[in-house]
Amino acid sequence: PYFISVAAWSLGSIYRSMFILGSIFEQMLYNGDGRSTKDANAYVRVFNALILVSTFLTPFFGFFVDRFGLAPAFTLVNVL
Repeated sequence: PYFISVAAWSLGSIYRSMFILGSIFEQMLYNGDGRSTKDANAYVRVFNALILVSTFLTPFFGFFVDRFGLAPAFTLVNVL
């Protein structure tokens, strides 16, 4: 039951996040605030780097879940 609940939660969270991050370049260009294409590309690179870093942090999150439980782990993720 825990795996199914985590899988469903992850599907919803990841799908929403990837939709936002996948279109971040267009959002930055069309949102205004004086951003150029060069600025938007720089921000997209930062977002992509954060996604890569998260893959290395996943085992530590798994350890945290094993040690402290699912609810404290999700609380920590949402606070950060």
